[in-house]
Amino acid sequence: MKRPDRWAFLLGLLLTAVLTGSAHAAEAPGYLVRLDRSDVTLAAEEPLPGDPEPVWTPQGIYTVAEWSDVEALAAAGVLDHVEEDSIVTLADLPDDPAWTAGQQPELSQIGMEYVWNRDLTAAPVRVGIVDSGLYAGHEDLQGCTVLPGVNFCGEEGTAERSDTSDEVGHGTFVAGIIGAVTSNALGGAGLAPNAQLVPLKCFTAKTGRMSDVVAAIYCGVDEYDCQVLNLSLGSVTDSEILREAVAYAASRGVVLVAASGNLDPGQSSTGDDALQYPAAYPEVIGVGAIQLSGQVASFSRQNAGVFLTAPGQDLYGLSTAGPDAYKAGSGTSYAAPMVSAAAAVALGLDPDLTAEQVGTLLRETTEDLGEPGYDWTYGWGALRMDALVMALEDRWRDPALVPSGEGGRATVLWDGLPADTAVQVLGAVYGTDGCLTALSRKTVQSTWEGTVSLALEGLAAGAQIRLFFLDGTTGVPLSQAWTGAWENAA
Repeated sequence: MKRPDRWAFLLGLLLTAVLTGSAHAAEAPGYLVRLDRSDVTLAAEEPLPGDPEPVWTPQGIYTVAEWSDVEALAAAGVLDHVEEDSIVTLADLPDDPAWTAGQQPELSQIGMEYVWNRDLTAAPVRVGIVDSGLYAGHEDLQGCTVLPGVNFCGEEGTAERSDTSDEVGHGTFVAGIIGAVTSNALGGAGLAPNAQLVPLKCFTAKTGRMSDVVAAIYCGVDEYDCQVLNLSLGSVTDSEILREAVAYAASRGVVLVAASGNLDPGQSSTGDDALQYPAAYPEVIGVGAIQLSGQVASFSRQNAGVFLTAPGQDLYGLSTAGPDAYKAGSGTSYAAPMVSAAAAVALGLDPDLTAEQVGTLLRETTEDLGEPGYDWTYGWGALRMDALVMALEDRWRDPALVPSGEGGRATVLWDGLPADTAVQVLGAVYGTDGCLTALSRKTVQSTWEGTVSLALEGLAAGAQIRLFFLDGTTGVPLSQAWTGAWENAA
């Protein structure tokens, strides 16, 4: 049955395409459509008009090449939604050739030494890399689990569909940040040795089609059971079909991480730069880039889509030029996989974490570099792998409160730290009326047993206590804040 309201919608979209200019229309690689699946089911035995190409048939998503094909689907009463199959761009910048192989100061910047020194055993976590494929023959990926993946740029039903090799180099660089093998005396070190990489290839050049990205998201969820999806890409076009794919992945517990996007060369941030999607969607962790100095990178977009930042300038990574080739790279594209790796480590250490809890953990363990709290430049702050792992280690351990001397005094004992670590301990005591009654603070070295203590005063039955444990040098949180009640009035 025809639906007249759809003709008004189609007319509006056609007028928009005309008014935005012929150059933009020439770039669009056709149209992305969602068909009414109830109608499609009823007509399953008949070919669909307009000869649509499937993108993800379980959701009724297809592409068509011409506007006349859209009209034919509308006339048949099966069209539910249409939009341009917009251009999506990988979010890297040109390589910096002046780089000395083997230098990765960005890993110290985010505290990876602490993670390596803990000798952690983490469960495997599948990370889908929606990108340009990857060079599985690189020496620094030997020993990393790389699953077959899918090439969405290749024709379905052909051998090309399984060819996830990387003609661009972007996906390989991203893969190396996450999964390059550590302690193999080769190249650099990846952040998530427990990650199983799934190449979901959507690009054979710097730009690709929205429809391929959408298909990759659904495939990563439905066919590969990915727990994390890395999307180092974006478009300023807010696509309804992309938004639905993201929401679908989030509803199935997938952690979605995306690059917040780069400004054009020579452009300066306004502090309210155009949003880039999917980073700007609420279910997605949008990642901006910082320099080694901690300053936000000049190319990193600043807007409400930035959830947090990570190193993204002059990073050392894998090249597709040969099995032992390396290069430098910059861009929010390369900040995003650091956060995806952090999510993989978190899920490996605690498989019961939900995607929302992973986001909260990332937020609470950032290093606040901008205005206090959230801002559009740094988001909640900069990624700290050490603080994240410490917070996970502390999830099951509360500090002990030991009464000491006269009533109203206690000693806080907190253990599990590395020996001889500088720790800033803060304790706030609130009366039953909610007013602050005492505040204690000191910076101490942990004992050889890894214990620190703080004396509290002003305690009374029912008092609320809030404790903070920070790195004594950097001020980075070593655990989530602890809150409890004081019941011992003796």
